[in-house]
Amino acid sequence: MKPGLVKRWCVTACVAALSLGCGAPPQGLPRAGERPGEPGGEQPPIQAPVQWQPAGEDFSDTLAPPRTTLNQTRLLVDGPEIFPAMEKMIEGARKQIEVDYFVFSGRQGLRLAHLLAAKAREGVHVDVVFDPGKGFTPMFTKSVDQVIAVMEAGGVHVTGFPVGRLPRRPAINKVVDHDKVVVVDRERAMVGGMNIADVFDRNHDVMLEVKGPIAADIGRMLASDRRASLPLKPAKGVKATPPEPITVPPDIAPPMPAQPVGTRIVSTGINRTGYKEILLERIRSSRKSIHVLMFQLVDDDVVKALTDAARRRVDVRIILDPGDHDELIPVIKKAPLGFPNLPYALQLLKGGVGVKWYRLDKDQVEMHAKVGVFDGQTMLLGSTNWIPSAFLFNNEASLLVDGGPAVSRMEQVFEADWARKSDPVVDKGVTQDVLSWIIARIPYL
Repeated sequence: MKPGLVKRWCVTACVAALSLGCGAPPQGLPRAGERPGEPGGEQPPIQAPVQWQPAGEDFSDTLAPPRTTLNQTRLLVDGPEIFPAMEKMIEGARKQIEVDYFVFSGRQGLRLAHLLAAKAREGVHVDVVFDPGKGFTPMFTKSVDQVIAVMEAGGVHVTGFPVGRLPRRPAINKVVDHDKVVVVDRERAMVGGMNIADVFDRNHDVMLEVKGPIAADIGRMLASDRRASLPLKPAKGVKATPPEPITVPPDIAPPMPAQPVGTRIVSTGINRTGYKEILLERIRSSRKSIHVLMFQLVDDDVVKALTDAARRRVDVRIILDPGDHDELIPVIKKAPLGFPNLPYALQLLKGGVGVKWYRLDKDQVEMHAKVGVFDGQTMLLGSTNWIPSAFLFNNEASLLVDGGPAVSRMEQVFEADWARKSDPVVDKGVTQDVLSWIIARIPYL
């Protein structure tokens, strides 16, 4: 191993950990404040999630009603499908628009800000909630401030998600509102993984558009969170640009199928949990296939369930993001292929799982999808990475879909990516194993 390589890796991973702020350490390792051999040491207690309880038909106090309803669904793949469909949905609003978004910036963010402001001027009630950090690195803050200024000038109500009410992590005291959700008139909604920023607009990502009663459930969930939201203003001196007319481009995605399918919310947040339990149940009950596109997969329980499925002769195949994020956090350009998924990808590979890295185009930053399809029939899609912080601490929104054209299309997307847009994960021996061992012991996820 080259002199200084391990040291450079430690510095790289630690800085990336602080920058990303995404979760808890791998299971079985001491947390901050613990001594080896003294689990639980001096760490602060983790706030126990409150399970859902019925509270009337409006679900005003329940946040995530665990009910399955029949809804029309369609899959939207990548920016050229996602953003025109999102703009068309917003343009058609008559009474109310509700938005909860993690990163909302750049040229596309300003387009949507002007469109939302125009709807507010027409008399549509528009509520927007952002993560109070205004994006997870300083490169987004100025643009988010401009977006907020445009929205406020148009009469949009903008607030910050109350992250202080989320459970706290003992290792790194940072949690985020990671939702990517738009609801229109409580009749249509869009949920998924696509951030809005110039650096992200070309990412490989997916969103699910739904039409039916689940849109009202999602809207009530957002409204419950908004009751505790906090004022969020642009930085001092940031002025709104003049109103701009927005011409919505053609919607090029396949049309919404008429046949409804069973759909339900699977979320994590204030007083709600359960995503990981549902995920593990789906993995353990799969009999034929498990196909996954995942930005980050860093969880021991999930890895074990997937390798157990492979031993049952289930066709388990996973495409992971290759970890080339140097445009976001320049220090990561020193990291290897697969950061931070690498040690878990190697565990999966050794357990008989087919694992590949997504092959990014030159203008793509990330393969950012978070979706699994089980037995070709059930799909779990949303903002939730398969990592401890997403399962336990962040505000996340995903949907569970039972059958229909959206699931079938996702299978087609996966197979195309597997055949033409990915490269096998290869165990390169002791050097890679040592570096993987180091990564797995840094509590950044």
